[in-house]
Amino acid sequence: MRQISWHHEHDPLWAAQIKKYWEALGLGFPGVDTHWSAVFVVWCVSTARAMNSEFKFSARHSEFVHWAIKNADVGTGLFRGCDIAGYAPQL
Repeated sequence: MRQISWHHEHDPLWAAQIKKYWEALGLGFPGVDTHWSAVFVVWCVSTARAMNSEFKFSARHSEFVHWAIKNADVGTGLFRGCDIAGYAPQL
């Protein structure tokens, strides 16, 4: 039987990678006890070369999610939040 390997952000290898996400965005690394998933999303979007006018860069999910929802409400912007019940994922 295959054993599942769990990773934790306190592991030095993972902590170093998380620190790289923060620093690549010009943000000070607050430590591994700080939520970092939004920074990873922003790092991915930044790596894809999105512009400030296309994406609300923030270390908080709520800021870029609410911005995307507003884009959907007014029919503007590249990133638009959609109601999960009314929009099936697409390629």
